[in-house]
Amino acid sequence: MLYLTRILNYYRVKDWFYHLGFIYLGMVYINASYRISLNEIVIGFIMGSLYLGGGYSYNKLCDTGGMDKLKVFFSLGCHVVFLLLGTYYLKESNAFFIIAIFSNIFYSHPKYSLKKMHNLRVVLNGYFFGLLFLMGCLIPFGRLNKEICLMTAFFILIMYSYEIIHEISHFENDRVDYSLALAKKYIRQVYLLQFLCLIVACLLYYLLKLSVLFIISSLLFNTAFFCIVLYLGKLKELKIVLISRVRVILRYLGFVYGLLLGLSFVSWM
Repeated sequence: MLYLTRILNYYRVKDWFYHLGFIYLGMVYINASYRISLNEIVIGFIMGSLYLGGGYSYNKLCDTGGMDKLKVFFSLGCHVVFLLLGTYYLKESNAFFIIAIFSNIFYSHPKYSLKKMHNLRVVLNGYFFGLLFLMGCLIPFGRLNKEICLMTAFFILIMYSYEIIHEISHFENDRVDYSLALAKKYIRQVYLLQFLCLIVACLLYYLLKLSVLFIISSLLFNTAFFCIVLYLGKLKELKIVLISRVRVILRYLGFVYGLLLGLSFVSWM
């Protein structure tokens, strides 16, 4: 049991539930229904697990500095199996995931360590996780269109704010030379991103003729996210533990938002 727990922690399986929801949302969006075929869900979650497991485990290896050959083989093996499945289920759009996987290798590898660059880290992580929505759309549908591209870009944008809060909450783990001024600088970026998110949501509502629930839930989500982060911006002292707790609250807020988005995607709405 202890060995299994170590494996689950190593591949960060507990984080998959949150991110695999993007795949399901993509399937709901493209089918306009919650009634997704079990076969599609299983394929989507297997591919999503390979994608996330490979990325998380390789990142873990690079962080710990122990580049064990067998562990590297399994991490990269997850990516290889994913890409092989992608040639059939994602077709030419597999190229987006090839870019993501190679970017993740350079992002994590200690020789390059692109994740030390704040802006690049935010952009890349938004891209890595936002593609899960694209995966969910492509497995049942098989090809890109304007609507899928716009909604995927929206999900990538949503992830930017989360990544910034994640960075602040991991200042100590990442051995960043941090300060209250640096945290507030990052938080100001979140303010701008939340306004941008809401503007993009309004544009998508009109361009894609989405349900009114889409714009209502987006307004509520962005307002709540903004208010919580505004509280962080008023702190007189940087408390990493407090910001880590706020990050968990924001994660649950995102989960509720995902449920509302799912409702807005189904045709009977």
